[in-house]
This record gives sequence, C-alpha cells and structure tokens, in this order.
Amino acid sequence: MASVEADRFIDLSARYRFIGAGGVSMGSLKRQGMKSLWKAHYDIFPATSEDTPDLQLREENPFAKVMGGM
Repeated sequence: MASVEADRFIDLSARYRFIGAGGVSMGSLKRQGMKSLWKAHYDIFPATSEDTPDLQLREENPFAKVMGGM
C-alpha cells in the first residue's frame, strides 16, 4: 500500500513524500511558498535526490486558479 507523508502540518512550502509498498521512496513534491498563492508552482524531486528538482510545474494562467477556487 502506498502513502503520502508531509514534512510539516501547516505550511505554504510543505514537501510531500510518496512512499511505495515496502517503504520504498518514490520521490517528493514541494510547493513553492508565497509564489503559489497567486500562481501555482511545484517542484518534483526524484527518489534519488532531495536537493535538485527533476521537474517543475507552473500554472500558465493565474486567473484560472482564482476562478477555480470560487
């Protein structure tokens, strides 16, 4: 059974680790703090490196996030 673990309870820049069956790390996802309030920005880290992001997700249209929240 897979699970997701956060490194903090409440924070804008929490890191979420994905743990696979048998406790094997599958990588992590980190939200970029204050930047993510208006425009979503996430860094995706591979299981082999916790310092250098492998991919970045950025929202193209910040207005879509505002409208989606309503």
